[in-house]
Amino acid sequence: MNGAGYIPASVVTTPLGRPEALFRVGPAEQDGQGVRAQMRTGPWMRGRDAGTCAGSLGVFLDDLLGNALLAGRPEDYWPVSTELSIDLAAPVPADGSVLTGRGWPVSLEPGGGLSQGTVTDGSGALIATATTRERFLPAPRALLTGSGPDGVPPALDDAAGPQSTMALLGAVARRENGAVIMTVPGSGDFANPMGNTHGGILLCAAEIAGSLALHAEASPLQTSSIRVVYARSVPVTDTITYAAEVLHRGRTLGAAQVTARGASGKTCALAMITAHDQALVP
Repeated sequence: MNGAGYIPASVVTTPLGRPEALFRVGPAEQDGQGVRAQMRTGPWMRGRDAGTCAGSLGVFLDDLLGNALLAGRPEDYWPVSTELSIDLAAPVPADGSVLTGRGWPVSLEPGGGLSQGTVTDGSGALIATATTRERFLPAPRALLTGSGPDGVPPALDDAAGPQSTMALLGAVARRENGAVIMTVPGSGDFANPMGNTHGGILLCAAEIAGSLALHAEASPLQTSSIRVVYARSVPVTDTITYAAEVLHRGRTLGAAQVTARGASGKTCALAMITAHDQALVP
């Protein structure tokens, strides 16, 4: 970085890739206020007990908030998430409706930036708010030339395709010594523009593992917040293991910590999942 300040980006939005196709995320559009994008919901967003997986917003929001900082990146650099937080204001729908996301930059520094955003449903009701912190890293040549990733799969058949987010990711979970251990096999479908596992995929899987750890038939809780710290990048070929430990589980509130590790055994992401019972306490 030469300290000459920021320049208009040669690529103003992230190219759509396989994670975006899997989660039905559309292209982002720059405007004077930041960026706007849409995501079509569907049965692949289902979680346990006929609820919806809150983590299924991960790819959508990671893209959206990263795009909000693209116009301010230094030449030949690209924003990469180091932290991503999502707070749920309402249950995420999975009925085929379209969600709209808006993101905007909050601050820019030479090495990165902070951005925020919202997700609303078709009626304009708030579904979630989100914040990300990004680090500017040297960009692959494919991004700078606008060629983007290859082999983007066609849109999946909603009726014949996966009927849950766990199935979409190929995740397998088990309980072990009071914790939940979940594995997600590596896949080229999970690649981000830098060629590593997409941060939204890591967030999604961490939320699933944390939600499973907090689940209790007698008093079900709904995910209310997801906070992820990305410790290091992980190749898309790696099977990633998510270990979810319950830190607190009460009648109306729960918190779980999730540690994600790649094939090397090194931590690639840390997450905190909180969940609430929305019923009125007698």
